[in-house]
Amino acid sequence: MRRRRRLYNRFLPAIAQPDRIEVVLVSPRNPLNIGAAARAMANFGFTQLSVVAPYETHWREAKSAVGAEELLQNAKVAASIEEAVAACTLVVGTGSLERRKAEQTVVALPALAPLVGEELARAGRVALVFGPEKRGLTRNDLALCHLLAEIPTGARQPSMNLGQAVAVCLYEIAARLFLPTATQALSGVAGVRRTDGPADSPAPRAPSARLEALAEVVEEAMAAADYSPHAMRAANARDLRLLLRRLSLTDRDARRILGLFRRILWRLRH
Repeated sequence: MRRRRRLYNRFLPAIAQPDRIEVVLVSPRNPLNIGAAARAMANFGFTQLSVVAPYETHWREAKSAVGAEELLQNAKVAASIEEAVAACTLVVGTGSLERRKAEQTVVALPALAPLVGEELARAGRVALVFGPEKRGLTRNDLALCHLLAEIPTGARQPSMNLGQAVAVCLYEIAARLFLPTATQALSGVAGVRRTDGPADSPAPRAPSARLEALAEVVEEAMAAADYSPHAMRAANARDLRLLLRRLSLTDRDARRILGLFRRILWRLRH
């Protein structure tokens, strides 16, 4: 009797709502890193990849996308982060705090999965945003993020390769949120809902595009009211975007506030 060959690894089950979790790579320079990110996505069951202003034009042919060639070919290209995350209701920036002071909520990577689960439960859409290899995400990039996820690393080498960072983040979410044992554990945590949550789930948060439209109208109203010197407008714009994401507005509330500021702006101009 032949013994059954033992599998090398344990396979993850298909994740729930894979099309509602976006991986966004901002201005990546090395096509091999883009291919490695696509391969990591395929490893853990994620399907949605957006590439913002890539440095090289031939990145879709990256040889490092082993088993993920189709995913790489279907990746979306965006001119800006705003465009890439427009439909997302929870935007998570990634990076190190070694050379920056965080201006939004910081979560350690192991604590991210429950927050992603909550967002999926309210029918939201999540973006995980990774910055360029050399400098990471800028302050203006991070102003578009609700959270900053920090990957714990050793002090001697705090930075990670882009492809590796994507793999680590996706593994944490897939293993903690979508494995049956992880899902059962999360369902018992206060304030955390299953991704197939009850009908009375919270109202969906405003998508990034709505918050951006609101920020632009508020900026116009501030300028029309001569709120601050011209030299301060860039800093005010960044602070405003951070504030809108800290408020965690529902889509309905964001639309009402948008209508209010449009009316204020019309009055100021007329």
